Amino acid sequence: MKRIIPIFALLLCQLTAIAQSEETKYTLTFQNNLEGSCALYYTTESQYNKPYDNDNKPMIAAGQNVVIELIEKNGCQLVNFVSTDTIMDSRIDRTNAHYTYHPITEFIMPEHDVTITAVMQFNPDLPDHPVDNDWNEATGSLVVTHFTTGHLFEAIDKATTIESEYGESHRYGNIVSLTVAGKAINQDMSDIEGKLRNLGKLQYLDLSRTDGITEIFQYMFNTFPNLRTIVMPASVGKIGSYTFNADLESFTIYATTPPKLEEYAFYKTSPLLTIYVPAESLPLYAAADGWKNFNLMPITQGVHKLTVNMPANADMQQYKDMSLELVNTKTAQTRRYVLNSQKQYTFTNLIEGTQYNIYIRNVREDILGSILAVDIDKQDVEATFADLKTPRDITLQLLLPDGSILPSLGDGAGVSFTWTDIVGNYLAAGATLTGQMEGARVIAKVKLGQQLGTQYVQPADTMITVSDRNDVTLRLTPLPQTELIGTVTAAATGLPIRGANIAVTQQLGALDAYRL
Repeated sequence: MKRIIPIFALLLCQLTAIAQSEETKYTLTFQNNLEGSCALYYTTESQYNKPYDNDNKPMIAAGQNVVIELIEKNGCQLVNFVSTDTIMDSRIDRTNAHYTYHPITEFIMPEHDVTITAVMQFNPDLPDHPVDNDWNEATGSLVVTHFTTGHLFEAIDKATTIESEYGESHRYGNIVSLTVAGKAINQDMSDIEGKLRNLGKLQYLDLSRTDGITEIFQYMFNTFPNLRTIVMPASVGKIGSYTFNADLESFTIYATTPPKLEEYAFYKTSPLLTIYVPAESLPLYAAADGWKNFNLMPITQGVHKLTVNMPANADMQQYKDMSLELVNTKTAQTRRYVLNSQKQYTFTNLIEGTQYNIYIRNVREDILGSILAVDIDKQDVEATFADLKTPRDITLQLLLPDGSILPSLGDGAGVSFTWTDIVGNYLAAGATLTGQMEGARVIAKVKLGQQLGTQYVQPADTMITVSDRNDVTLRLTPLPQTELIGTVTAAATGLPIRGANIAVTQQLGALDAYRL
């Protein structure tokens, strides 16, 4: 009796792949966005804490664990590690003041070259920003556009301090007009009240070009006797009680939603006080508790519109539900529209003297188009995208050995598809992956179900570079077959057994053994 029995070679294939991975080495490239801001060390199975040399890039075997340790230098700090536009997990611990913890990331070396970028920034823990601010002692005007978040006071103090042969003279008590632009936080507001409370000459305070200040604390401006005009940013959501003094004449707030006012926020302020709010939000303020009791006026001076146009030939259906993003280049404050079929979008209430970058992003934050450094000056502005990248879809089909398309066999019995980026982050499931950028690289993972897995070799993971033509096919390879010829005999007598049934069992991936 003879039967044709499939003999599965999965285990042998896996062992072969592992052996090849261990023997094949790939290049590790490291770069950073600020020259001289860090030093890099890497550890593998064979090398411990070895300095990275850009002129002699390491070759590392696929499958090895790689640990990267970065030492920050020159007042800079790591934001994150990025590999092919994917943020990598890293360990950063700076909470212990007695020791220095270096940022660390680790990964398994894939079967391709790897480039890792360390995104660095000026260290926010260092108050001494390298760029000077504009201080005019004759007029008492200070414009702060360069400061480290959380250290606004230090920037003000540095800008107004005079050095002489007798030592330093701190002159911030002479500030008459203070304008701040940049990323600020509530701590910066506390510093203004706590460390600068003797600003007896301060008349004008403009924080409208900041982002990150969410609350004006109680009593904050009660100790500034000559403060007449205050301008607050759109980020403010709450104003504490007894905050302003009686002589305040003008208060401007750019928040489109009225901030919460605690009791007596404008305690004993002048009846002549005028509060200016965004024009489109005037009805909201007029109906809001606390605000409706004041003389409200729309902001009409110093604000403009920015109209953004899509390319004339753009098919907006391809970009539906993506984001049109407006980013303040100084504060990183972001405003967004969700794209639909329209080709024109308008951002309002933009302050003179600000600058923006404009982006179109998909759900994975890939940039499909950009307009950089758009200045808001003395008039409304219009900007048009010259062109946009076309999002691409990838469809993967399996072919039978004869070249015909594999028919659908139903869930479980057929095949499943999973898509990841090249470092293994999950993207989607299904035969089609949508919204990819040309030049991006993705991995298609195919898993055969029970029925196909007993007939064909499990396909290897496939890396695909996205292009304008993305119909990808994989041809299935039949499992090898062999012919068993022989006689079944009884163990006790050695005589042939008539009508014997033969069973062969084996393991297929993670599936249980099957009787054939």
